[in-house]
Amino acid sequence: MLLGLLKKYKYQLILVVSILVCLYPLVLFYIPKWDNINGYLPYRYFISDSIWNGHLPLWNPFQLLGYPGYADLQSGAWSPIVWIIMLFGKYTINSLIVEFLSCYVFAGLGMFLLSNFMFQCKRTSFILGLSYALSGFMVGSSQLMVFLIAVTWFPWCIYFLMQFFKTYQLKHQLLSAFFIALFVTGASPAYTIILAYIAIGIFIYQLILNRKIVDNLKNILVGGSVILIVLLVLLLPYINSFLEFSPYFNRVDKLAYNGFLLSNPF
Repeated sequence: MLLGLLKKYKYQLILVVSILVCLYPLVLFYIPKWDNINGYLPYRYFISDSIWNGHLPLWNPFQLLGYPGYADLQSGAWSPIVWIIMLFGKYTINSLIVEFLSCYVFAGLGMFLLSNFMFQCKRTSFILGLSYALSGFMVGSSQLMVFLIAVTWFPWCIYFLMQFFKTYQLKHQLLSAFFIALFVTGASPAYTIILAYIAIGIFIYQLILNRKIVDNLKNILVGGSVILIVLLVLLLPYINSFLEFSPYFNRVDKLAYNGFLLSNPF
């Protein structure tokens, strides 16, 4: 049975090993630099420290003279991956490196899955998965984990959306909502907006493509509604946190037309 599994998933196993070998300094727990250390580690540690002491990570008195930690969309407060890692103890530098490495591994596996769905060739999918996981963006943005998280779950979101449009099955609707929720709760909000544009574009394209097939239109509308409802349920804590403190986020204000947009028109 074990040999059968190894044979069935040999390309995925080789892909994971190849990624980890290329990132051997992180595998050996070499400490990364910059934003991951001073921008994400302290916030994630606060979340884990609060939970392990029996408190919800609501108000963080240690950062920025005190701020609502649970409303920080980049802190990982509502990320399932962060919470799973915290089951094994407080979120330390080693925890960050594990989450960091998981981004590269799941990015490669996700692109392998999507590529194999599109091209039906595991060798091609292996090359694309490895190229995607170790691409210039992934390596060049390695200090910004919230960027990597977005790129990690993006192919998974697209894959299950494509599977939904192919089969209209409930399991693909639920998995689409689940992976989009993983994307949103972990990634920088800018990437959430980009994903929303892409997902809406795919739905519009499918509606146009199937405009003359009534059954398919019904399946798309019903299935799309299920995805949206399940996604909203999964994101309720995240959405509520944002709405509660959105009046205090200056980054959600409109840009000054004269003061910003025309200051560097090139």
